[in-house]
Amino acid sequence: MALTFKNDTSLTLWVAFAHVDRSCAGSVWRKVGWYQVGPRGTRTVRTGSTKGNFYFYAEDTNRNHIWSGDTYTTLPQHAFSRCWDEPDGRNLGMKVFTSTTDDFTMSLYI
Repeated sequence: MALTFKNDTSLTLWVAFAHVDRSCAGSVWRKVGWYQVGPRGTRTVRTGSTKGNFYFYAEDTNRNHIWSGDTYTTLPQHAFSRCWDEPDGRNLGMKVFTSTTDDFTMSLYI
């Protein structure tokens, strides 16, 4: 049981995602990143059941290709794990997705 990102490009990608964390005050979301996913590679970012809603944002190293959505939060430049409302970083749009299975792979492609 895991949440995995699959890089279906020839580029190195950087991924951040958000999951429910009831210990976060104000918002129940925790955002975590950055995970490097090599060309044609995969990266497991969470173990355990993946049923439910998640958010993600991804970009290539040069920020020429971006996977984003319309739910904005700040994401730091460096590795992080923080509650949704914590500031500091770039204001970026995360895309929501829903997993109905215990194992879910999000494929990123151009």
